[in-house]
Amino acid sequence: ERAQGLIAEEATKAQARELALLAATIAGHLGASYHPDSIADLKALAHATAAAAGPPGADSFDTLRQVAAAVTALDQGTGDPAVARDVMAFLSQVFPKG
Repeated sequence: ERAQGLIAEEATKAQARELALLAATIAGHLGASYHPDSIADLKALAHATAAAAGPPGADSFDTLRQVAAAVTALDQGTGDPAVARDVMAFLSQVFPKG
C-alpha cells in the first residue's frame, strides 16, 4: 500500500518501485501462512505497482517482466474483481491509451 501511495508523485516513483519489488519478494516467501490464491493476489498487485512505477522507456524489458508476472499472478489468484480492477488500473499506467 505504501508503494501505491508513492507512485503518484514523480519524485517518489523509484522508491515506490523498490517497495513494490520488495513486497513481491516477501509475498513469495509467505508459504503456508496464507492461502496460495491470496499470495498470488498480493504478487499481482506488487508486480503491477512495480511496472507502473518504472521510468518510461528506461528498461522496457524489466517493465514487461513485471507486467507478465502481474498478469500470471492475477490468473492464479482468488478471482476477486476488486484485485483485478486494481491490477488493471496500474497496468493501464504502463500502457496509456493515446
